[in-house]
Amino acid sequence: TRFFNSPATPFIIMYKRTIAKGVALRGGLNLTYTSTRNNLIDNTGYTDVTTYTIAPSVGAEWQKQIANRLILYYGADIRLSLGTTRTEDHTGNVFLTVTTNDSNITTFAPLFGVRYALMDRLYVATETNFNFNWTSTTSQRNTLATGVINTSSTRVFNMLLQPGIGLYLFYQF
Repeated sequence: TRFFNSPATPFIIMYKRTIAKGVALRGGLNLTYTSTRNNLIDNTGYTDVTTYTIAPSVGAEWQKQIANRLILYYGADIRLSLGTTRTEDHTGNVFLTVTTNDSNITTFAPLFGVRYALMDRLYVATETNFNFNWTSTTSQRNTLATGVINTSSTRVFNMLLQPGIGLYLFYQF
């Protein structure tokens, strides 16, 4: 399935609730499903990769109007991402290996953004996040011909600057 020439779903649902002048609570949900088939160059086999992810988030933002339709905002989100990826390797009609990666990512993300009101209730925005991620991944590779199963686990902390390259479209109810 491809949306906008991308193997992933490019939609995030976010709810914002103003609790005081210039202050809002935010909650979001990102659901991702991707499924791709990669053929080997010599056409002797292929790899199927399927990924499912659910990523809820909660946060707060503070807003400051700087022009008639232009608002700066800043705040922070806490996100949890639970995902699984299954990779199946095939040669000819033979199913060779299955690899499953299960990941849990907890993120603290300070953010800064700008939004522009197109109409009273419709606006576009972009935001930059500085992500502090704690990732835990468990991988299992099953070689079907031999019955050998290898399992490994990793835990990683990293920091990532996510530039404001996306545009978000919001509607206020």
